[in-house]
Amino acid sequence: MLPLFQDVELKTDTKALLELCQDIIQDIEEYLKPERSAPIDYETDFLWISALFRILLKRKEYSERALKVSLAAIQNNPADYSCWDFRRQILRRSQQMSLLQQELEICNELGLQNPKNYQIWFHRRFLCTFLENPQEELEFTETILLEDAKNYHAWSHRQWVVYRFQLLGEEAFSKKFLEMDFRNNSAWNYRYFVIFLSMKTAVISLELRQSEAYYAWEILQRSFMNESAWYYLWQVVDNEWHLFPSITQAVQNLLEEQKHNRLVRITWFNILMNKGELSEAQAICNQLKTELDTFHQSFWNEQLMIQSPK
Repeated sequence: MLPLFQDVELKTDTKALLELCQDIIQDIEEYLKPERSAPIDYETDFLWISALFRILLKRKEYSERALKVSLAAIQNNPADYSCWDFRRQILRRSQQMSLLQQELEICNELGLQNPKNYQIWFHRRFLCTFLENPQEELEFTETILLEDAKNYHAWSHRQWVVYRFQLLGEEAFSKKFLEMDFRNNSAWNYRYFVIFLSMKTAVISLELRQSEAYYAWEILQRSFMNESAWYYLWQVVDNEWHLFPSITQAVQNLLEEQKHNRLVRITWFNILMNKGELSEAQAICNQLKTELDTFHQSFWNEQLMIQSPK
């Protein structure tokens, strides 16, 4: 016979949840059976909470006690997608603002403890669609990024918030993080997004592109080996180097000083192709293929084939 849970060594909080669910406790035995192959030695509380959650899930009980049990299960395993999804089903049915705000506070606490947890970040998006609280989300992502400036989840969530609420003025935020680390590819990517992609009705002027190209070039003065800044510059220019004559000239002036810098040579190759100077472009291409960028040799071979006369 399965012992009564009162006789099992469990934490007080676990016992309180079992007391709350006494009307369904008779179904718990089948969920406590160990796996037939490769059983895992879970803690007793983990097993009982998980079993209780699975009962509520099977019964499709969208109740306040289901929220309490699923939260306990999440605290045991914050990556449990089923628990998070079940909570969304409950909250979607209720749509009580007080519950949604409490849920955000739970997400704040768990998010600070687990800043790279996919489920928590996805859950925040769900809550944000109801709470419409972009400022809170911006503040939370900044808190996370000040701890880890390359947290992909935080940058991605911030992009989502900016796009959903069509927020302006985020260039300063990207600049702040680029001043902290001018090689931070996440900050460069975010900057490109907020300036060129986030506004649904934005018109991208040449003046804006030139301004951003000069900004990237200014950052490159600190290190011409900054791959992230070069990629940003290439994306902004978009192979229209004739529209950026001063930067084109500056790159040419670097050729001797930076003769072993593959990024400078790649840029010059793109400029030559834009000018239609194919013979010199082929020479740069061969240098990249054989000396400076051998890792991408197949790509440069392909470029040589494209340039060769038919």
